Amino acid sequence: MISPQGQLRIYVAMRPVDFRKGINGLALVAQEIMGLDPFSGAAFVRRGA
Repeated sequence: MISPQGQLRIYVAMRPVDFRKGINGLALVAQEIMGLDPFSGAAFVRRGA
């Protein structure tokens, strides 16, 4: 369960993602495909392929 303090940005990916990428690969998806900083404190919601 996420209990946000202050402002929390939540980004939802519309395309499915291959979760076999691991945490580093998913962070790379946030950075390269979504153009966002994966370490910004935001929450990223994805669905599996």
